[in-house]
Amino acid sequence: MASSSSNLTTSIHSLTEMIKLVQIKLDRNNYLYWRTLMSPILKGHGVFGYVDPMNPIPIPPTETLDSATNNPVPNPDYKEWRRLDAIILSCIYATVTEPVLAQLIGLETARETWNYLETSYFNENSARVPELRQQLQTLQKENLSMDEYWLKIKGITNVLDFVRQSLSDRDLIISTLRGLGPEYQSFVTGIMARPNLPSFYELRAFLLAEEIRLNFLPL
Repeated sequence: MASSSSNLTTSIHSLTEMIKLVQIKLDRNNYLYWRTLMSPILKGHGVFGYVDPMNPIPIPPTETLDSATNNPVPNPDYKEWRRLDAIILSCIYATVTEPVLAQLIGLETARETWNYLETSYFNENSARVPELRQQLQTLQKENLSMDEYWLKIKGITNVLDFVRQSLSDRDLIISTLRGLGPEYQSFVTGIMARPNLPSFYELRAFLLAEEIRLNFLPL
């Protein structure tokens, strides 16, 4: 038990050092980037259970019984749990912007704070689903580079995936091809004529290759 506690303390120290290197500060627009970065950091340090409601670590009771008197006394395990939770909570605080931090005042544990952020982002973007779908329907590549265009679509689909409104690869490919200019018409025809459409991720490589080919065509 002592060895386990010592290992966790060492891991917590490593966590606080790594958090200093995190460059992303959570604001109202970048939650998915922030969560993508923070989740593996917490998992890698063995403390994700402190924030994960689906697989939470058990919270020790605040009191235990004295073996000699059978009277309730403060539980040292609970005190240690609160100490570690406070450190994890401070790591979350260190990676958010001031406007976000203002929303977190009054939340007492790392799990409450993590869940508040996730629920807030989920609810806000669930209301935007019709708008996001419309963006996919109307987005045009125009003067964007192909990578910028693909990433713009990927950003929209990331949000739709998070709020459990995912699109099929076929729908994503059709939306992506729809926004290309007339110079890509033969490319679009070739993709749609395939017996098996590529995945959305595979399509990116084809798009980049076609962009390069067009850039090297003689004027």
